[in-house]
Amino acid sequence: MPNLIRFTCQKCGACCKVGGYVFLKKGEAERIAAKLAIPPEEFKKKYTKKYIKWIFGYCTSLISSEAGVCIFLKNNRCMIYDARPEQCSSWPYWKKILNNKTDLMLAKLYCKGIE
Repeated sequence: MPNLIRFTCQKCGACCKVGGYVFLKKGEAERIAAKLAIPPEEFKKKYTKKYIKWIFGYCTSLISSEAGVCIFLKNNRCMIYDARPEQCSSWPYWKKILNNKTDLMLAKLYCKGIE
């Protein structure tokens, strides 16, 4: 049974500054491109990177700044909030965090919105 957590977003952008990958699901690149009012192919070329996944093909993620910050975080606000990927909108209710006390503790270190 997963740990129950309470979360209130503090709008601090800390979750966008941690580093790591924001993987895109099918249709998310097109949705973000529409939000930015650019063609999907331009969005993919400018803002995404493909990674090879062992025998399963590839996956696509958003690129990050050189500092590891999400490319769409400006002044601690998400520029694509209404079209953000599911990985972002489901934070911090990820199975890895809900089912693992160590991962929950680590998430609490940088996310002050998790109780």
